[in-house]
Amino acid sequence: MTIRRYRLGLVALLVSACTTPQERAISAFCEREALRDLPVDTIIVPVTRPIYVGERVVGARRVCKTRERQVAKDDKGRSEKLTETVCTDEPVTKPIYKDVLVQEPMDRNQGPRASYIALCRRQAIQQGMFSDVKAR
Repeated sequence: MTIRRYRLGLVALLVSACTTPQERAISAFCEREALRDLPVDTIIVPVTRPIYVGERVVGARRVCKTRERQVAKDDKGRSEKLTETVCTDEPVTKPIYKDVLVQEPMDRNQGPRASYIALCRRQAIQQGMFSDVKAR
């Protein structure tokens, strides 16, 4: 819920980092106008979401590890290296999800507001609004 709420703000912040002062002023103006004309209208809607419930074993995979180790020194002071390979079967699993009906908030005006903002920005740029705004 909070991720959806802040996603639009995060996108606007990232986009505004690469824009001119005029574009930032136009965006701020259009977003204010859109919120004034199309305020947030939140409703609760039932939505089906997949929820993780566990894993199921679907097979096995053989994993082998080879390691070297030194064996004790012989009477001449030489040590021998012993190479060992140990193989084990590790399970291959697949996640299991269950569809669950959950209640989520939704803004009825989000789509129309985004269209309004896009149209407002295009018109404002064409009309040269805020062209006198300079960088600080």
